[in-house]
Amino acid sequence: MLFGAVLEAALAPMTGVAFVLFTFYMVPDPGTTPTGRREQVIFGASVAFAYAVLQVVHVVYGLFFALAIVCTARGALLWLREAASIAQARAAQVGVPLPAMRSGVEGGT
Repeated sequence: MLFGAVLEAALAPMTGVAFVLFTFYMVPDPGTTPTGRREQVIFGASVAFAYAVLQVVHVVYGLFFALAIVCTARGALLWLREAASIAQARAAQVGVPLPAMRSGVEGGT
């Protein structure tokens, strides 16, 4: 309705093999998805949002690209968190105070 498409035509790709493959096998793959329920919901919603954006701009193979984009972003976020954790541990060994990183406590750990 938002883009003036016929409902049946807009929903037709959901009946294809590629959509079923990605929905039931690629997106919930244990190697790429988070383990917690909340994180899984956020991950799935992120893939759906990325796919919606790619569909709006008419990108072919949007399912694959949406999953690749979200997995890459998640991997970068996990890497940055680990790097920050290592930096905090090293600073604690040396005795250099670092700003708090989402610990909820002012002034560090």
